[in-house]
Amino acid sequence: MNTVIRLRDSLKSASCAIIVAVSLSGIVLAACAGHISDSQNDNPEFTGLPEFTGLIVDVAQESILDFESIRVSDDRGDVLQFHADGRRFDGFAPSHIREHILLGLPVVVTYQEIDSGILVIVNLADAPAEPTEPF
Repeated sequence: MNTVIRLRDSLKSASCAIIVAVSLSGIVLAACAGHISDSQNDNPEFTGLPEFTGLIVDVAQESILDFESIRVSDDRGDVLQFHADGRRFDGFAPSHIREHILLGLPVVVTYQEIDSGILVIVNLADAPAEPTEPF
């Protein structure tokens, strides 16, 4: 009888673990889907503002949801620091930014320079994927 009870308890635990794993997977997928942004060309609000495309090399995190600044390096080796200025950007929580750092995924930063020379992020988006050559 004890074996049956232990087996039933084990099945309950396994079922709970599967439910939790599936739920977490759904949350992660929903969060990742939210990071896809329109480019500046599709949004007239950003027309005429400068863009900088490159790899994020560092993030200054304020909290689990907010970051203070990011440093981005372009393909020429120029590194610029951009400030969030207290704003949040859809899909770009510090955890997603760290994913970009780890995987080497480029971003496009639309920004404006304020009087003191600080670069403030207006929009942050995944860089379009470069086409690959066929084998």
